[in-house]
Amino acid sequence: MMNLLARMTDAIGLLKQEGIQFALAGGLIASLYRKVPRATADIDFAVMLEDESRATKILEAMGLEVHAFRKANLPGGPAFAIKRGNTPVYMLCGRPPQPGFGVDLILSRVPWVGRALERAQSNLVDFGAGKVPCLTVEDLLISKFYSASNQPGRFMDLDDLKSILESQEDLDWFYLRDQMSVIGIAVPESIRPWFKDK
Repeated sequence: MMNLLARMTDAIGLLKQEGIQFALAGGLIASLYRKVPRATADIDFAVMLEDESRATKILEAMGLEVHAFRKANLPGGPAFAIKRGNTPVYMLCGRPPQPGFGVDLILSRVPWVGRALERAQSNLVDFGAGKVPCLTVEDLLISKFYSASNQPGRFMDLDDLKSILESQEDLDWFYLRDQMSVIGIAVPESIRPWFKDK
């Protein structure tokens, strides 16, 4: 079974080889900003890419089974569109055939990705294989707010939001609120106690 660092290094190598701008996102990055780190079973990358066929090839090159997550798959998506699979792909999930770490590629048609990728290029973290662009804490929060607004019952996103808001004191609240307004997302009711006085 490939360990997390090896899987991440493999994915980064392929993204660089393809000349695709990327940043680490998801649970791995949430652990940088949380009060207490948490485990994750996959590695998320935000990528400057709208072509899902190119993203599929990258995941297949790692020996992963690819599953598309479309806009219509979000709660409230129209059943006919889900059945036909005719709305844009937002994310491709690569899962290993045997137990191990998967890789998710979040495509740039997701509203928060473009600006977050731009800012991540100067937010570099070394996980043991060289410095890698990572979402800033504000952009990670925006990604989690976006996910929670589309899938309100996702416990891990709500837990990440609560833990990050409890532990981070120097957030750029102006940027955070401005981007949430631009994207059209709100703070979930269950998170408001940690957000309201900021």
